[in-house]
Amino acid sequence: MIDINLLPKGYKKKKARKQLEVNLPLAVGAVLLLLFIAYVTLEARVRSRKAEIERLSSMMENIRERFEVARASVSEIRPLTLRLERLSDMEKKRVLWARIMNDLSDVFPAELQLNTLNAGQDALVLGGVVSPGGRDESVMKLIEGLKEEGATCFPEYFSVKLESISKQKDDIKQFKIKCKYIGEMKDGS
Repeated sequence: MIDINLLPKGYKKKKARKQLEVNLPLAVGAVLLLLFIAYVTLEARVRSRKAEIERLSSMMENIRERFEVARASVSEIRPLTLRLERLSDMEKKRVLWARIMNDLSDVFPAELQLNTLNAGQDALVLGGVVSPGGRDESVMKLIEGLKEEGATCFPEYFSVKLESISKQKDDIKQFKIKCKYIGEMKDGS
């Protein structure tokens, strides 16, 4: 059979909706359970952060102790480093007298005799005599030998110049050669 309902919409029977039945104790329990889980999670995070802070604090104390040891070491090393730099500078500026004397003996002619060797503030003065029978050329040979690059160290440290050759009694000639310090060697000698 066919059911026809000719009543206007306002008078028609409404279909019953299903009502949602809420179990109040169950809902309160679920909310309390969610709050408990949130509390436990937050508490775990707080404890983890506290443990991390304690670990970092102990690490900072350890680093602070090492830093103090390092600071003490630096304060001990700094004067030694400065002293080493000064010694290195002095070593660069100093004249190596053993090398100079060795080079001088290598180029010194047999006809000449060295009588004086004076190292002043700005020059090294060589004084001597030409042996009897020797000639002035031997003094010039000495000067050329001292000026020769690579043969001696004199060109590095000195500007070599003949100061004088004078004839004394008994046919003996005296000479004086002035070797002026050049560059920074004047200050470091």
